Amino acid sequence: MSDRSWRETFLPEHELLLCLARTRGAQAQAERAQELLRGGIDWPAVLMTAVDHGVVPLLYRNFPILGPEAAPASLLSDLRALYLANTYRNLSLTRELLNVLAMLESVGVPVVAYKGPVLATVAYGDTSLRQFSDLDLLVSRLDLGKVKVLLKSEGWAASYTLTPRQERAHLKRTCELGFDLPDGRVYLDVHWRFAADYLGGGPDAGLALARRRRVNMGNATAPSLDPEDMLLVLCVNGAFHLWSKILMVCDVAELVQTHQGWDWPWIVERARAQGLLRMLLLGLSLAAELVEAPVPWEVSGLAARDPAVTTLRASVLRGLFLPKNVEPSLLETSRFQLRVLDGRKARVSYCWIRAAAPTVQDWQWVRLPDSLYFLYYLLRPVRLAVQGLARPLLRWLRPPHTARD
Repeated sequence: MSDRSWRETFLPEHELLLCLARTRGAQAQAERAQELLRGGIDWPAVLMTAVDHGVVPLLYRNFPILGPEAAPASLLSDLRALYLANTYRNLSLTRELLNVLAMLESVGVPVVAYKGPVLATVAYGDTSLRQFSDLDLLVSRLDLGKVKVLLKSEGWAASYTLTPRQERAHLKRTCELGFDLPDGRVYLDVHWRFAADYLGGGPDAGLALARRRRVNMGNATAPSLDPEDMLLVLCVNGAFHLWSKILMVCDVAELVQTHQGWDWPWIVERARAQGLLRMLLLGLSLAAELVEAPVPWEVSGLAARDPAVTTLRASVLRGLFLPKNVEPSLLETSRFQLRVLDGRKARVSYCWIRAAAPTVQDWQWVRLPDSLYFLYYLLRPVRLAVQGLARPLLRWLRPPHTARD
């Protein structure tokens, strides 16, 4: 089932960006792009939307198909500057990633890099064609202590300080620890699984580590996820973030087009067994809908027959180009994530964990000694009420700002 009718609600600037947000097939969109140009385009809005959605490099790469007179020279200059700045930052992040990987592998720590530079290389074929701002690693839960010591020895510092009781709870319920370099220019997430408990933990992290493969990255290689694992991880990540950026959809589409050996029946059954089927179907259907990813009919048919996937996809399309300056409320986020989970048991678990399990946000909101940790179970509902109800209500009641003459 197609949601093409939702494209009628997109502005011409949004549709033009979708025509160009791809490494393959942009030329086939040239006729539609030219039609949009003839209707008039707000170029600053296109550029701002490209920045917000993480697709500046793709816009820059495919801009020539529009013709040399498509946009003002000043906009082309700004676009080029943004592209070059992204390229330089990506090169710097790639260098830091390779340094960390070499350090961990030198002491025998099994590790996988995913998203960031590795995803740009595997799916886009070029680290300069994807926007990313941090680095992500996967290690075994058993190796976390060693990894923390090694990172500290190389100048990395934990992004937040946890008490022993808080750290035990964090390791049990969540999926990552954050680290920064002293100058704040690089942020590193070290994962021991791909998603927090309330989203089911994501694909099997141990299996992903065992199935890792090496990817050529210039003069070096890096351990990466097997494409099937990477696809599932991208769909889980998209669900976590409510598919709020075109970049997330492009990641799925580019990976699907790059890898030729998909065993779709096996992927579907694996996703079903791990409670990830709805997340997978939603991600693939969005990639097919928005950027024409070659999703096989048997998979798109599964998505079309699931009413929840159809509803979620329509929700994503409705909100995709809404202003990004206001984060979705806690209620909106929870409603979406609940619908994307497979089965009643997973949804009950989601509600219980989200409602009752203290998190870093609670620990930073009110700092208590470990001897009073039990009070966080009372404070968490209060904080959630403030975040999820009081703040949205205040935004709704606050009169809109009007500029003075």
